[in-house]
Amino acid sequence: MIYSQHKDMADYWKTIIREGRDAFRTYVSDPALFERLDTLDENSRILDAGCGEGYVSRRLTKQGHEVIGIDLSEPLIEHARELATTETYQVCDVLTLPFDEQTFDVVVANFLLMEFEHPELAIQRLAKVLRHGGRFIFQILNPRMNTSLSGVMKGEEDRYHETQRLEERFVVDGTVSPRAAVYFHHPFERYEQALAEHGFRRIYRAIPEPIAETPTDHAMIKTLKQPWFVLMDYEKVQS
Repeated sequence: MIYSQHKDMADYWKTIIREGRDAFRTYVSDPALFERLDTLDENSRILDAGCGEGYVSRRLTKQGHEVIGIDLSEPLIEHARELATTETYQVCDVLTLPFDEQTFDVVVANFLLMEFEHPELAIQRLAKVLRHGGRFIFQILNPRMNTSLSGVMKGEEDRYHETQRLEERFVVDGTVSPRAAVYFHHPFERYEQALAEHGFRRIYRAIPEPIAETPTDHAMIKTLKQPWFVLMDYEKVQS
């Protein structure tokens, strides 16, 4: 979410991710994403857009892919570089990508598109750097969920079809983020329309569920079973 240049937020997420403290990622969204990424062709050239502290990039690199991770947050990119092997990281705005057209085989955007008031612009820029036949894999918060980052109601249910700007602090494993995050609710149809307009065809859609290894006595088990996320895989079929 939007907190780009604040070191305290970057440090917060570094701790949360590297200590495995986010149950939603550990038991729900990450396993679903990783399972989908395991279907990629070998030795793909991948753009990890909104890479954060780099954990998705690192996993892809270990699988033999060529990975470039980008993020608008310089402190997060610094953290990503701490553990880098062959992948590279750079501070970069998705709306001004410095790459040639059709550079990448795959674009991954893990909870990135909700950061944009106008997600169409981000989808357009990412489409340009993706080759014909390439794949765009992304996750977002489920627009149908009426619960916010901190577990409270985020708005009126009858406002689903409206874009809403939301601002609040994360609460992860009882730890409150040092700053508020800004993100946007968009109806899912808005994403779908933009994807179609920029040459994408959907090949996969899932509402991730807790994995079998999720402890049955976990304090958040009921919450984890709610449909928090949507995982999508699109193929670029038109330039």
